[in-house]
Amino acid sequence: MKIKKYVMRKPFSFANWRFSFLKAVFTLVPLLIFFKLFYLQILNHAHYQILAENQHWLRREIPAVRGEILSSDGFKLATNEEAYLLFAVPPEIENKDDVVKQLVETLGPEEILGTAKDEKCLPAQAGKMKNEKLEDGKCVDDADSLKLASEKLVDQLSQPDRYWVPLAHKVSIKTRDQIAQLNLPGIYFESQEKRVYPEGSLAAHLLGFVGKNDAGEDRGYFGLEGYYNGDLSGQKGFAALERDASGKPIPIGGTQIINPENGRTLVLTVNREVQYLLEKKLAQGVKKYGAADGTAILLEPETGKILALANYPTFEPENWTDYLGKESDVAKIDIFRDIAIASAYEPGSVLKSVTMSAALEGGTVRPETIYNDRGPMQVGGYLIKTWDNKYHGEIDMAQILQLSNNTGASWIAQKMGFSQYWRFVEKFGLGEKTGIDLEGEAQGIVKPHDEWREIDLATAAFGQGIAVTPIRLATIFATIANNGVMMKPYLVEEIRQESSKFKVQSSKLIKLKPQEIGRVISKETAKTLKEMLQSVIEKGEFKWFVKNAGMDKFALAGKTGTAQIPVGGSYDPHKTEVTFVGFAPIKTPKFVLLLKMSKPTASTYSAETAVPLWLEMAKELVIHFNITPTH
Repeated sequence: MKIKKYVMRKPFSFANWRFSFLKAVFTLVPLLIFFKLFYLQILNHAHYQILAENQHWLRREIPAVRGEILSSDGFKLATNEEAYLLFAVPPEIENKDDVVKQLVETLGPEEILGTAKDEKCLPAQAGKMKNEKLEDGKCVDDADSLKLASEKLVDQLSQPDRYWVPLAHKVSIKTRDQIAQLNLPGIYFESQEKRVYPEGSLAAHLLGFVGKNDAGEDRGYFGLEGYYNGDLSGQKGFAALERDASGKPIPIGGTQIINPENGRTLVLTVNREVQYLLEKKLAQGVKKYGAADGTAILLEPETGKILALANYPTFEPENWTDYLGKESDVAKIDIFRDIAIASAYEPGSVLKSVTMSAALEGGTVRPETIYNDRGPMQVGGYLIKTWDNKYHGEIDMAQILQLSNNTGASWIAQKMGFSQYWRFVEKFGLGEKTGIDLEGEAQGIVKPHDEWREIDLATAAFGQGIAVTPIRLATIFATIANNGVMMKPYLVEEIRQESSKFKVQSSKLIKLKPQEIGRVISKETAKTLKEMLQSVIEKGEFKWFVKNAGMDKFALAGKTGTAQIPVGGSYDPHKTEVTFVGFAPIKTPKFVLLLKMSKPTASTYSAETAVPLWLEMAKELVIHFNITPTH
């Protein structure tokens, strides 16, 4: 018989349960507090530190002053003038509707919306300003502009927790005074700089302009403003003021100020007087010969300094928004593109100088070598003719250049062979950028080495099938003028920095020296080629123009180029690109001048368009450079 054992249980005690519960609480709560503090102070320390600083400090950026751009003779081409930032303190504004109404009437919708004056289409500046109310890119009328501007201001002023809301940038002194007279509560001004170009459209494509980036900050576009944006823009500073629990600055609170580092000033190689001369003559020439556009480049062959660079049509950098129309992407606005560096084209016979250089340097021909010009030439199933369909029998190498003889140039290239020709394609940098310090330079267009056919070599010899930029072409002739040594073209010769860091004023000057790329042809070859190019001026088909301009007394050298424009796989017989590149004097050239016009209607030949205009420019330049007649 089993005996059951009974265990006596203690009776339930409320006091015991309460003690156990309190013991658990006093154990777990400190642990929870510890883990919470560990999470806040260790794991998430940086996050809460930032939150605390944002609550205690009011931060504002201090913009840097953009650096100036000066010509070599000290004139300001790009500088800054006094302007103002209009900002609001929303908590101080009681009658918001009245403030909005008066600001719209005084500022105008353009200032508020960021559109150009008289522009009824709102551009998508930096991807931020396109208004969603505009459907399918439609434009707005005056009433809509006023409505959109008012709505934007209402949104900006409906932020009671913010004590600084920017409303309009670069407000003029006149507009500031008009708004100040209204005595609007909560509306204030802060000094700001506005980019201005005192010379109007002078050197517009060299300079570029200043617009806004995606963050709404000033940024340079195109030209020097784009290329040297980092140097010009400087480094912004900031000021931080301690504020109370309501968000207002504490008068006797702490302050932190980091001064901005202002932008650097650029001193150019460009001469203002010569720049003006080229622009004036180019505009007259483009209109006179009915061309679509034109470009002119003047450089110093010994150093590579760009002394002037002009394009026509041109624009005013200060009013760049006036040229946008309905377009918001500045890269699509043709007038902003610098033809001199950004447009590659087939230059035609001017490239015969490269062919002749390669042949002379390699010993394929000598100046006295004779070519029998008997008629059209068959190459790879294609027929090559002279530009005027005239043939001259036995001619020497200089006469090939004087007559701009296509068949003679092709004969030289075939005699030389592809390997020798290709070596000078590379040495002269065809197909490559020059590295000029301007934003937007394009490469030339040259077929890959393994894709060349026999006909490609024959046509490249007289400037078809290879596309180059005007700046590359000018650099090639500068190399010939500089006894075979290529120099890198450049525009900035000094960078000046006025430093104010650590409250100590100091200045620094960086001088940029000419950069030698290397020897392309020997001094002897360059000398021979210069003499040949001199004979082109004195004995070529346009010698009448030289004499008529009174320039036959000077030692000039140069070469024409007339090229039909490729369209849809063939060449348009009625539209041409006309070019003339020359230099003076022969022995120690002081300048190389390239002139190019597109689609002239007065004549399709460079000898009748580019040459007379080039001579008009050169007539002024020989005076400027104090070049004396040789006879």
